[in-house]
Amino acid sequence: MKLAARLAASAALVSLVACATKPPTPDALPIKSFKIEGTNQLSSGQVGDVLLTTGPSWWPFDPTPYFDPAAWQADLNRIPRFYQAQGYYQAQVVNDAVTKDGDGVALKVIVQEGKPTRLKELQFEGLEGVPAEFQARLMRRLPLRVGDIVTEKAWDELKAELKTRLRNLGYAEAEVEGEILVETTDQTARVRVVCTTGPRYRFGSTFVASGAHPSVKTAYILEEAGGAIRKDDWYSDTAMADAQRRVFKMGVFGSVKVTLGTPDRENGTVPVIVDVREAPFHTIRYGGGLGVDPVRQEYRLIAEYTDRNFLGDLRRLTLRAKVGWAFLPAIWNVDQTGLIFNFYAEFQQPRFPARNFKWITSAEAYKNLEQAYSYYGVKGKTGIVWEPVDGFTIYPSYNIELDRITGRTNGLTGSAPQLAYGCNFDASSVCYETLSYLELVIAWDKRDDKLEPRNGWYLSFGIQKSLGGGYEYVRLFPEARGYKSWGRWTVAGKLRIGTLLGSTCTVDPITGKLVPPECQDSPITARFFSGGGTYHRGFGSRQLSPQLAIPNSPPFATAPIVNAGVGTGQLVGEYVPVGGNGLWDSSIELRYHITRDFTVAVFLDAGYVSTGAFDFRDVGPMMQYAVGFGFRYHTIVGPIRLDFAYRLNHGGPLPIVPNPTQPVLAPGGTECFGIGTAPVTYAGFPAGRCALTLSIGEAY
Repeated sequence: MKLAARLAASAALVSLVACATKPPTPDALPIKSFKIEGTNQLSSGQVGDVLLTTGPSWWPFDPTPYFDPAAWQADLNRIPRFYQAQGYYQAQVVNDAVTKDGDGVALKVIVQEGKPTRLKELQFEGLEGVPAEFQARLMRRLPLRVGDIVTEKAWDELKAELKTRLRNLGYAEAEVEGEILVETTDQTARVRVVCTTGPRYRFGSTFVASGAHPSVKTAYILEEAGGAIRKDDWYSDTAMADAQRRVFKMGVFGSVKVTLGTPDRENGTVPVIVDVREAPFHTIRYGGGLGVDPVRQEYRLIAEYTDRNFLGDLRRLTLRAKVGWAFLPAIWNVDQTGLIFNFYAEFQQPRFPARNFKWITSAEAYKNLEQAYSYYGVKGKTGIVWEPVDGFTIYPSYNIELDRITGRTNGLTGSAPQLAYGCNFDASSVCYETLSYLELVIAWDKRDDKLEPRNGWYLSFGIQKSLGGGYEYVRLFPEARGYKSWGRWTVAGKLRIGTLLGSTCTVDPITGKLVPPECQDSPITARFFSGGGTYHRGFGSRQLSPQLAIPNSPPFATAPIVNAGVGTGQLVGEYVPVGGNGLWDSSIELRYHITRDFTVAVFLDAGYVSTGAFDFRDVGPMMQYAVGFGFRYHTIVGPIRLDFAYRLNHGGPLPIVPNPTQPVLAPGGTECFGIGTAPVTYAGFPAGRCALTLSIGEAY
């Protein structure tokens, strides 16, 4: 039965694809080419986007377009109308042709754009009762001003903006209409704006409408809405939208709508109605995933349970589990492999101690595998999040973390293990790192979409201060991101800077001992790494990092002795990333949305990680650059992203943590994906020059 169902589904899919490429009528001819000429002020692509008739696509899987005479005639009328909407009222189609081309047709349109119509005069009516100081605010920086091209978009924006400004001044019933009077003799226009203000209102009482047997207390809803709407304040559309956003962010409603009641004209007040519908309080999500990177492959199962009314009063409990298996560098070339997991629990107490605050406590147990080490541990965190205004959060917290680290020292001697991992190893190459620190994170998020942002910006600043545990350090981590879109194009950029300030270990070149002797270098779990699909894409996961040269196991020396002192041989080994105390990570990316679900991008990534604390003098000489391109397919959980990057020869090799008592000879890097050999002097050595990553979500 299942096989029959699959065959039926396959047949339906084949027939659907076949129908998509069939002509609309039996005698319809395929369109071989479609040219739009005479476009100077506007592009032919802009014109083509509004037409029903389309030319053949460069994308091989798009269906073949067929010529439809009725659609063609409609498009010939649609072109001048489109130009009028852009302010070109004299535009016309001066010639069109449909000619035979093999077994199909070739289409051609020639347009004459004419000159744009510009605004000569802007008149306002109906504002006589509005105070003069308010009128000045209404007229400031309008979307359409004298001298501008009169487009329909600008005209609609002008009316919408004036209406919003009036309503934000308390005129809850304000409406804006008008007309455009075009003079074709000199390509100018006079715009007449007619405003109907009505009386000015203050907010009255707020009421809540909900379904039967609500679980959320009305007082909590009124409290959230009251953060934006206060009784006796002047009415404002902005306050109404803010109230709706605040109530929805409570996280327990499937829909929220904040509307006006019937105005009380006698008292000059307007009531507010908050209409809510509760969503399920308990949700379970599960699935699987994989991560593909030049130096790591990971396969995992994920499950999450959320209770949005745990013990009542909208307390939230979240339980999340991830279990998987990691292969380094790849499943077909295993150097290391092992179980990985992460179990996470989080409790949130809202309104603690007041409406804009929430207390968050979390606990985490994990096991992971990296190139340089494997580790497992536990972590606890507790803190209070304060959101004084929309998108701006201040989050102080206390954190404690205990990790058991097994380093890949393979018999390294001297101070190299301590320099590389930030702790002493015993005979079994195991150490424990205990971190206790205060952390403050300040963030301001004004992105339009957190999963796939197209406009807006994001700023954050994080600072950690150790409180013992064997380490003394301060960790600073500012970050900025920005996004701007024009039509199908989006430009995105980011910059992250990090520095870890604390005791610094050095090695006496003669004795090979640490100076000072009590030095304990920064813990490896607090250091900075870069590289991979989310950060610098010119490197594999965490590969942009100072490297430690470790011998193979069992260690064996080279013959003859190379680049070493008398009586000291070199051991054959490899390089592994151990992180650094300074970070610069930046990127700029240009994205083009071909279809609703498919996007291409080109990017330039730049960054470095230094062994010492961040120093602006390192920005020029140490910077590693990579150029690349990528593809995104958009899903409900974010875009599935494939990126290819090629690293440029700038910045020199990566820093190497030395082992003065026993030098290690590691193999050289490769050109691309293990093919060819890159010189040891090439930028980013020993990492290969090419990287291919597959991940979910935008890089930033």
